[in-house]
Formats: sequence, structure tokens, C-alpha cells
Amino acid sequence: MVHAIKRLSSTVLVAFFLTATLFVPMTLEGAENVKIGSAAYLTDIAERFAELAHEKSGGRISISVLRDPVFEDEVGNISAVQNGGGMQATVVGINKLGISPSMGFISFPYMFPSLEKADAFFASAFISEVNSRLKTESAANGGAIIGIGWFTNDYRVLTNSLREVRSPSDLNGMIVRVPESRVMQDTFAAWGARAVQMSWAEVPDALRNGIVHGQENPYSIIVGAKLQETQKFLTPIRYNLWAGVILVNSKWFDALSEELKASVSEAGREAALWKSEKSKSESALFKEQLVADGVLITEPADGEREWKELAVALWDSLYEKSGGREWIERVSSHITGD
Repeated sequence: MVHAIKRLSSTVLVAFFLTATLFVPMTLEGAENVKIGSAAYLTDIAERFAELAHEKSGGRISISVLRDPVFEDEVGNISAVQNGGGMQATVVGINKLGISPSMGFISFPYMFPSLEKADAFFASAFISEVNSRLKTESAANGGAIIGIGWFTNDYRVLTNSLREVRSPSDLNGMIVRVPESRVMQDTFAAWGARAVQMSWAEVPDALRNGIVHGQENPYSIIVGAKLQETQKFLTPIRYNLWAGVILVNSKWFDALSEELKASVSEAGREAALWKSEKSKSESALFKEQLVADGVLITEPADGEREWKELAVALWDSLYEKSGGREWIERVSSHITGD
């Protein structure tokens, strides 16, 4: 049923923009009128990107930030940008990029040993290779898109409404929501949970109604969605990093002049850096807010040893669906610096 809802939501979103394009005024000569839509928790970086693009292009690029509950469906947002008719850009979690198998590296358990190494990786020259794969694979799955700003938030911590969780065995019988990621689903299954893929737009209601017992996200997203109203137990595992990207329609971007391409690219990089720094400065405050709201934080047992052993053992089975072993090993070596 979840997959049916997701397909319907994506179809409605694309249809909405196809209709909307009939009422978009003609673009002035030498200028670009662009639309960006994202889930509410990513509106801040969308607005920052819009401001920077306008500034760096000397006003030749005008970006309208769209706001509507329909944009809570990040997979639908990606489809709309691929289509390119009514929306040329979006901001999403990288783990939503199922149309590009090579982006699966973001969900590999324990891929990122520290936030510092993650930030260095996303700012490195290797991202051009990541982008090349994204463009090629997305072109074969609905329309080419590229990333112009890659950023990090924090590790995805585990919350639930049932009990304290220290070890993977504590997850037995628990239904845990994961994003639309087979890698993340397999990881929680290895820990003993019943992992259910679910669009973010459905999560708050599913938690309130007891359809699922738990979920995992950074502190900022938990507080922003007020999940602490039902999620009273938290375990700060560091198995997976939340990272996002500003996406643009490749055909639209490629048609820009070299000068405007540079302006858009620079705006994307600076907005991404701004968001990464903002997220880290706020993370500790959000953690304190959760404690104040009655959430019990329980550290994982034995320095997370058992969690890591069970999850890393999955890597061999995940390579094929994530761009291949050679690709994942190259990504890993660039992250760790080995």
C-alpha cells in the first residue's frame, strides 16, 4: 500500500507541474525564472540558494521557492525536476535517489567514520565523479539531474515508542520506518527489526497511530516534526549519516551560458556549506530540547560493536544494487583517505 501511495503522490505532483506550466509567464531575454520545491524541513537551504543565485548572477536568475504540503514527498520532487516542466530544482536527502543506484553509498552502514571526513568528501573533487554517475543513471530512469550542492546534517539516531534500546536484540518485534532505501531496510532487518520503507510525508501519522514504532533521523528533523510527542526512547547510533543535495534539471542547467552555470554552481556550493554549518551548530540544542521534552537517551552497548559487526557483514550483499563493489570501495577510500 505504501508503494501505491508513493506512486500516486509522484503522479499527482508531476501532473500538477505539467498543468502549472501553462500559466508560467514568458522568460525575459537574458534572464532565468526558476522554481524550486522541497519538504518543509529543507526550505531554509532552498531560500538561501535562491538568494545566492540571484546575487551571484546579478539578478539574471530569479528563483521562486514553492511551498505546499505536496512537496513533503521527496521522491515526487525528484520526479518533477526530472520532468523539468514546472520545477527545475529541489533539495532532497541523497538516500531518496533510488533512480541512481550508485548513490546507494550514502546508505551503506558505517560508511562515514566522522562528520569531518564526510564534509571533506562532499567538498572534494571526487564529487564530480559522483555527479557523472548521477546524471547518467537518472537519464536512464526518467530524466537527467545533477547535484550542485552537497551537504551534511548529522548522524541518524534511532527513536521508538516502546522501550530502551541498547543492543540489536532489543529491536526484536519492533516495526521501524526507514526511507525508500533497500540498503537501510536490510540493515535494520539484520538487527532484528521489522523494517518498513515509508515516504517521509506519512511518518508522523504512522508513528502517532502506532502503525510503526520507531524511526531514525538527525535530532533536527526529530524536533522539527515534533516526533518526541510519541517517540520517548532514543539511541544515538552512528550507523548512517543524513546528507542532502541541491538537484537541478540537467537539460535546463546545460542550456545556461557558462557565466550563469558558474553563478548557479557557486550558489549551490555556498548554500550547501551554509546548511552544513547551520545543522551542526543546532544539533546539540535540538538534543537538549528532546531531553527537556522527556525523551530518554540510552547509549548503545559496548561502543556499538555488535551493531557494527552485523551491519558491515551486509556489505557484500549490497554492492550489486549500489553501483558495484569497485565503485563502493573507491567511494570508501576517498572518504577515509586510505
